[in-house]
Amino acid sequence: MDELARFCLDSGGLPYTWWQAGPWAGKSALLSTFVLRPPPEVAERARIVSFFITARLAAQDTREAFTQVLLEQLADLIRQALPGVLPEATTRDAYLLGLLTQARSSMRGAGQAADPGRGRPR
Repeated sequence: MDELARFCLDSGGLPYTWWQAGPWAGKSALLSTFVLRPPPEVAERARIVSFFITARLAAQDTREAFTQVLLEQLADLIRQALPGVLPEATTRDAYLLGLLTQARSSMRGAGQAADPGRGRPR
């Protein structure tokens, strides 16, 4: 948990982190606990958006699913309605990047950590 907190709060650190372990090692449990109950210093300074890839659930292991889930979370975070239709993958990707930028500005304006270049807000 401490390592995840440092990653989220270190604005000058690496752009991503990679956790790898065998099946049933506790990766999802650790990360879902962090997402649902982040350490106080993270909860005070950052907002977390998440997507858990799983082949066990239909269509939860695709780029389209990732993009859609993050679009919904970011739109909610910045209190903006999503358009009814974003037809092409490139349009959705561009819209996602735009929402990340808006969320960053919103969080920075509120004095919270956010850096879409690092995949934040988290």
